[in-house]
Amino acid sequence: MNKENSIKFSKINSYLVFDVFGEDWDETTYVKVSCGEDIESYLKCYELKQWTELFDDQHSWYSIESVEFKGFQMQCEDDEGNKFRAGNDLGGYGHATLNTTAIEARNAQKLESIRQILNT
Repeated sequence: MNKENSIKFSKINSYLVFDVFGEDWDETTYVKVSCGEDIESYLKCYELKQWTELFDDQHSWYSIESVEFKGFQMQCEDDEGNKFRAGNDLGGYGHATLNTTAIEARNAQKLESIRQILNT
């Protein structure tokens, strides 16, 4: 990939993804992790069914009946609004959103040269 066309992400977040089930509700929940120790700690809470430690105040934990681990997700974003999400959760393997205005502005001179060549 050309270095000039690469995106440098400034915000990168990783999550563990869980499906949480209560008596009359269910919800997909994302638990933010920052390192291997976080992942190990949260998966230990999942294994021991320690819902209060795992989900903090995200749910009224007294009504949680079951939880299913779905996988991991990464979310990346740069300062211009370009975004990328990838993970093995819920069948989603990758999704990108590009800020075309920023890309167009960054490549305006190249686009003008191409237009001039095409119009001659």
